[in-house]
Amino acid sequence: MSQPHPTALPSARRRPARRRDAFIRVFHAAPLVVALGLGGLAVPGAARAAEDDKLNERVSAAACQPRLASDRSKLTWNGVDWRFTTGETGEVFLECPVYTPWTDEDSGNRIIEELRMWYIDTSGDLTDASVKVELRRIAPPSLTSVLVGTVLSDNNSNTSPTTFATALNNLAMVDAQYFLVVRLFRQGTNRTVTFRGVSFFEAP
Repeated sequence: MSQPHPTALPSARRRPARRRDAFIRVFHAAPLVVALGLGGLAVPGAARAAEDDKLNERVSAAACQPRLASDRSKLTWNGVDWRFTTGETGEVFLECPVYTPWTDEDSGNRIIEELRMWYIDTSGDLTDASVKVELRRIAPPSLTSVLVGTVLSDNNSNTSPTTFATALNNLAMVDAQYFLVVRLFRQGTNRTVTFRGVSFFEAP
């Protein structure tokens, strides 16, 4: 009986080795393909993250406190806004902290486009009642309070619950402590004057 050629067996044994080598090459190439695919997705994701990081600060009136005990005696907090207690008139002041980082790690100093007040002033643009918000800052070394922007309800004729804004002309924030000073004023008890909060936005 004839015997197989001596080279037949080694040849058969080499075939699995070739398949194994091909598998190893594909296995090592896979991470590169995945990385390239993820790299293509990273740009839109970064753009969305940068957009989401734009300043959109809202300060509720709940964060504000009357400046003095005499102010507190004339004010009522109803869970939504600060307003004059029934029968009280004159002027009162609130102060509100602003917890906002002044820089962004991607774009540098934050740029504020507008300051918007949320309020009620049933006198509209008449001067016998008003709500005024001042955005202020204190920075070393002088530690002097500096006015950044003001919103005044007398500049708006709306007598219903509303918002009103003033442009801050793309003001750059600096390394300082920012806070709000709110003034509520009415001459007669027939006017409703309330403060609900503020918002300010970073320029797009």
